[in-house]
Amino acid sequence: MARGIDGEAHKGVIASNGYTVAVLGSGIECIYPKEHVKLFEQIAECGCVISEFPPKTPPLKSHFPARNRIISGMSRDRVPKLFDYLHYKMKELDAHINGKQFNETYQENQST
Repeated sequence: MARGIDGEAHKGVIASNGYTVAVLGSGIECIYPKEHVKLFEQIAECGCVISEFPPKTPPLKSHFPARNRIISGMSRDRVPKLFDYLHYKMKELDAHINGKQFNETYQENQST
């Protein structure tokens, strides 16, 4: 839920009715940054907010490597699957475009 791309990514997922997981570098009762309180509430409603810290633990700089370790572990399985899916969809799209292009070219040549 950090400022910048983290928060924007969560907002994008929520806007598209997706499921998102926020990993905190603080306790669950110390939302950081403060301007993301509403975002925190939205994620809690349509996703999941997790922390390995006690509830009232402040967001210390030293906590973020632990937070990033959790995100990395969660992402390890997701990223390859995302690339596999995108590769499959690109092949599907390519086949559709090439098939359509072939049919149009073939039909044009047949009419001459």
